[in-house]
Amino acid sequence: MSLAAPREEGVQQPLPGQEPLVLVADPIAQEGLSLLGQRARLEFVAGDRAALERRLGTAEALLVRSETRVTAALLESAPRLRVIGRAGAGVDTIDVEAATARGIVVVNAPGGNAVAAAEHTLALMFALARRVAAADASLKRGQWSRSAHVGTELTGKTLGLVGLGRVGGEVARRALGLDMHVLVYDPYVPDEHARHLGLEPVELDALLDAAEYVSLHVPLTEATRGILSAGRIARMRPGAFVINCARGGLVDEAALLTALDEGRLGGAGVDVFSTEPVAPDDPLPRHPKVVATPHLGASTVEAQANVAAQVANEVLAVLEGRPTQFAVNAPSLRPEDVDVLEPYMGLMMMLGKLATQLADDHLRSAEISYRGEIAERNVGVFRTGEGLQTAIDDVRLLKERFRRLRLDDKSRVFNTELMGAMELENLLDAAETVVAPALMREESRGSQARRDFPERDDQHFLSHSLAFKTDDGPRIEWEEAVITKWEPEERKY
Repeated sequence: MSLAAPREEGVQQPLPGQEPLVLVADPIAQEGLSLLGQRARLEFVAGDRAALERRLGTAEALLVRSETRVTAALLESAPRLRVIGRAGAGVDTIDVEAATARGIVVVNAPGGNAVAAAEHTLALMFALARRVAAADASLKRGQWSRSAHVGTELTGKTLGLVGLGRVGGEVARRALGLDMHVLVYDPYVPDEHARHLGLEPVELDALLDAAEYVSLHVPLTEATRGILSAGRIARMRPGAFVINCARGGLVDEAALLTALDEGRLGGAGVDVFSTEPVAPDDPLPRHPKVVATPHLGASTVEAQANVAAQVANEVLAVLEGRPTQFAVNAPSLRPEDVDVLEPYMGLMMMLGKLATQLADDHLRSAEISYRGEIAERNVGVFRTGEGLQTAIDDVRLLKERFRRLRLDDKSRVFNTELMGAMELENLLDAAETVVAPALMREESRGSQARRDFPERDDQHFLSHSLAFKTDDGPRIEWEEAVITKWEPEERKY
């Protein structure tokens, strides 16, 4: 794995001593710290909530794992914060709504620990099937009791997966390798895709009726909280096993304990709990039919290195005004779009700097259109608060932090033209900044700025248009753009 963070042409690098401050609130693998240390100042406040609150006032980025809870109250102490990086997949410990309201981008690393979590799921299934924990404890007590620990095989059994995301997909592949029959319930995955993977898509109730092992692989949201409720546990197949390596709160733990005590379920493998760390007297991890681990699903050397490097690159992308791939509360780029769209971000920055220098006052609004291949791409990334703050790169605007980010996607597609809009509320004077898609297109010949853009009644062109050359790849050699409908901000006294 390379530890060199990508440096983008057209992205202004900070001067020595002016690097952004990144607070590291939880232990992060060195692979990620090394990447961040090349381009930012790091300060470690792990385990010290008071220091975190005190230093957030000057930080532009915050890096956390699951231990630190990022609340709305904590964000009140972070006027300069631009990005929160979660070294892992789940963001239920971060108040994403509060971050969005303050124009703070939340990024995560959803795929870096998928294999680790999948393998841990299979480890708990094997432990339950072969009664590994009970046999180990018995032998440590000096007992040699083989007949008391007869197990079962996984081969030929039916596994029900609730959720077919990255982790669920990895579990499915491995289960098929064990010759298990795999059912899957995921309302966001097309049935044809599941069948293509060799799985059988079913409704949740049908899955619970048939599966001998039920494994959860969904995030914790208001829609999924308590998804394995008392009623759903009651309809599970007698003697079935429950495995949860996803999130505590997905399972009604009291109902699960009752089903285990009454012998309706064969056992449970639990890596996550509704309250962590669990209390010493919590009956669930101490139950004889439960194999429990203290949230170890992603705790492998390889997974920690992967998620640390992945989230570090995401944090740097936000700080440097580049598109992200894993933004939770803003448009993200698919890997195949990165090479195509990143050069346009540099163009957007140049246009913003040009506009702020030509304008007599603050920019009140700017309308941007896309034409050509760019219009068919995921240009929503250009309508993020971070992208606009980079584009409208004015010293006065940089001092005025965006408090609220609300996406108002009014996109319309006319052939190859895409129009969209978004609003940002300014912290100081609540003036609206409306940016909609800029006129851009590819041009592969000549080096003269062209002036043959079609006239439209709803556009007010500058006296000239501009051409910018990029060296980011052969697909985009020349780019032309104009800013239309931009007006000075009306002063308020």
